Amino acid sequence: MESPNQPGKVRSTCLVIVGIGLLICGLLLNQWSIGWLVSPSGIIHSFIAKVLIWTVQATLLLFAVLILIYRNNVRTRKVLGNILLVFGVLWLIFELTCGGWFRGETVADRGVLNSVEWTIDVSNLYDSQSSITYSRDHCGLRGSYPNPSVIDILTIGSSTTDNRMIDDSATWQAVLQREFMSKGDTVYIANAGVAGQPAYGNINSFERWFPLIPALKPPYVLFFLGYWEFARPPERNESFKQIELPLVKRIINKSGFWLLRRKLSFWLDPDFSYRVASLGGTHPAQLDWTKQPLLDSIAYDTIMASSLQSFERAILRLIALSRELGAEPIFVTQPTPLWKIENGVISGVAHPTDSTKGWTKLYSGLRINGVDAYHIMRRQDQLIKKLAVEQNALFIDVVPDSVWAPSDWFDEIHWSPQGCKKFGKLLYRELRPILDPNKATSNTP
Repeated sequence: MESPNQPGKVRSTCLVIVGIGLLICGLLLNQWSIGWLVSPSGIIHSFIAKVLIWTVQATLLLFAVLILIYRNNVRTRKVLGNILLVFGVLWLIFELTCGGWFRGETVADRGVLNSVEWTIDVSNLYDSQSSITYSRDHCGLRGSYPNPSVIDILTIGSSTTDNRMIDDSATWQAVLQREFMSKGDTVYIANAGVAGQPAYGNINSFERWFPLIPALKPPYVLFFLGYWEFARPPERNESFKQIELPLVKRIINKSGFWLLRRKLSFWLDPDFSYRVASLGGTHPAQLDWTKQPLLDSIAYDTIMASSLQSFERAILRLIALSRELGAEPIFVTQPTPLWKIENGVISGVAHPTDSTKGWTKLYSGLRINGVDAYHIMRRQDQLIKKLAVEQNALFIDVVPDSVWAPSDWFDEIHWSPQGCKKFGKLLYRELRPILDPNKATSNTP
């Protein structure tokens, strides 16, 4: 037979569990843990935000203590229970109305960086600039355009397309768009570059990211490829998969409070400074140079055979996916400061030895220098050109152009603001004669 006091003991035990839970939440949800959750820098700088966090934390701890102390007091227990019930109902209403439980999959569910605005400290990269603004909209794109349906050129590539260390207003895409606009052509350009993403990652973007962007039908897709495929040969990337968020993270992403956290994150940390500690190392211009490659043409053909076959499959797939999207593909070659061409003679950064200060790089296990890098990347460019001609795609070769200077990059591959400006203007001169103005502006108001 159940003891008369048994229900009371059960309620008391439940309250102990609730009290301990609130106590744990109160201790864990502090300014440091919340900073880690909502702020890219992991620090809450705003004093108002700190006060709000301290208030919530103190409330949770107070409720926990009251529940644990008065768990056997019937009247107090009822009052606390009713308060918790009200909070629970309000939380449920908030989640149902503000959460994403009933919406379809979004770019956030695919692990695509979106809805962020960061102030990034670049003082160790540029002498004339201390910080820049890096932002991505709710679609995961960079750029200034009214809505996805009016995007005319979608740029795709890795970090040299993403331009993480370039201000929103100074990316080569922004420069290119201003060039069109200044000449009376309404052309909107969006940036879908993803740092560290190879050609096969770009394929996954078409298959798993772009379908989630409403009304995305750009007339042109511009691919800026080359260096990543050189740095990490394509056969190693053929099984590349874009990051798939685990189930728990996808569930959290649908929470109304998590969505609110995304909206408040920049307010909670307005002074966020993303210190670029891993960048801004020795610039190639400061290294020793050579005109002699370490390998020969036979070695290039041998070590690149598998890579070029894999790269060809990737390029053909990108062309097909572009046209499935309703876009014409444009391929642009990628220059680097690892080499230079003067009077038809190629020179590049040396491989380090006891007597030279050089650039350490292996390709398929073999030592190479900047001259080798030129020949390897140019073989990739030649393959792209061949496929572009066969598939009636557009191809622009900017590598031989003599405009490039060491200051156009802040490291071995990434553009400086000066380089972005120069590249954007050069692209405009190359694109304007070959783009169909009626097609490029057909989606604009």
